[in-house]
Amino acid sequence: MKLTTDRPLTLFDLVMEKLKPGSKNRGKQIVQYSLIELNGTATNDPRTLVNPGDVVTLERNQTPVRKIKPPFPILFEDEHLLVAEKPPGILTHGVGESNWKSFFGMLAAYINEMTKEREHLFIVHRLDKEVTGLLIFAKSLEIQEYFKTHWKTVEKLYCALVEHAPPQPEGTLESWLHEHPKSLKVSSGPQRPFAKFAVTHYRTLSQEGEYTLLEIKLDTGRKNQIRVQLSDMGCPIVGDFRYGADDTVKRQIRLCAYSLT
Repeated sequence: MKLTTDRPLTLFDLVMEKLKPGSKNRGKQIVQYSLIELNGTATNDPRTLVNPGDVVTLERNQTPVRKIKPPFPILFEDEHLLVAEKPPGILTHGVGESNWKSFFGMLAAYINEMTKEREHLFIVHRLDKEVTGLLIFAKSLEIQEYFKTHWKTVEKLYCALVEHAPPQPEGTLESWLHEHPKSLKVSSGPQRPFAKFAVTHYRTLSQEGEYTLLEIKLDTGRKNQIRVQLSDMGCPIVGDFRYGADDTVKRQIRLCAYSLT
């Protein structure tokens, strides 16, 4: 099979455009496991640039490619980054042996298996173990550094179902947060050594009985920030027993990171 293009494309984009494999993962498998030559030179690098006038010959491998199901929903993926949905109850990143049981560890193992260790993941940010939502992972140190440098420009939105109603339908919460060295529980208090300033904006989306649905926007990303500041306001997140929620009924914390723009 011969493939050509009328504009510069990567080999991966050319395969996606001409063969229409249906998914990016399937497109990557075609590039990695097919016999491909660009102007007579063998290549399986999806980043290879194909220009007008170049000729790509592709012979599909007849050996069935094992389909590997990702361990978690992957919402977006390209050659630079990956966005996946973390479920509640799992660490974003672990230490030592526990890392392979973390969200990052299982995703990294999946990517390595899919690409035969040609691609790697790098952590950009984290979510609390109890929280569900979107996480971005970089595929290179350069992209990771880019996100770290520009992270404050990313708008991070959460939804939180809280007990009671805030004193005002919308507002801004500001406080100094300090983590207890033994219990690791975070609390608000006056400015002191090692305390970190936190700013959280909220607005009411809806209210039903004793529960209120809030949209949360972060200016800072401190540990347990949303949970502590909402609890201090008298509106603990439903299911967040660690920070004052009603514990007569055991249920998952109702906090979700739903938007990154």
